[in-house]
Amino acid sequence: MTKKWFLKFGLTPNCIFETIVSTYNPDGSCNAAPMGIIVKRSGTVLISPYIQTQTYKNLRYWRCCTINFTWKPEVFFKTTFKRLKGVRIPSAWFEKSRNVYAPRLRIADGYVEAKVLKFKVYGDRGIFLCKVLASKIRSQPPLTYFRAIPAIVESVIHATRILKFREDGEMEKVKKLLEMVNHYDNLVRRVAPKSSLVKVMDDLKKILAK
Repeated sequence: MTKKWFLKFGLTPNCIFETIVSTYNPDGSCNAAPMGIIVKRSGTVLISPYIQTQTYKNLRYWRCCTINFTWKPEVFFKTTFKRLKGVRIPSAWFEKSRNVYAPRLRIADGYVEAKVLKFKVYGDRGIFLCKVLASKIRSQPPLTYFRAIPAIVESVIHATRILKFREDGEMEKVKKLLEMVNHYDNLVRRVAPKSSLVKVMDDLKKILAK
């Protein structure tokens, strides 16, 4: 595998890019979760999940994963809130990877299959250094900037923090993030009215209203 695989994906070394990391659970069932990755100039990848997450446990157990690249906001939404009632990841989304024991997402725009070279625990995160064994771009991401998609992804990220801050009683932080989510909600409805993207925001707001 060429060390410069990331160039065809348009990735810049040492920057954080939002992806979906898919792994198998110890029982062989599929898991997928949004995860920021950092590509190093050597072509290796850093993944830093929180130690309480299933992705962390699976990476330690199997020592491999598939990193999926997608512009589809519903993928970020469903893989983030898959454990909540009424939200699930369709089993048809998954297929077997060829070079690692990990599932990959059929609907992803591209993916890389990687194995863990080494890992360490730093604070509340695990730091996994991974070597890319294979990569493929299935479809080029759109070249026209569409404001609704990053708005939804940001809203999903904010929502995870809102739920955590509520548990911790940090209501001032909750208030500020809710304002940002409402701003993005208005943006999506303005630039993508009557689209499936509006439903994603509706589902997200239902979760935050509980």
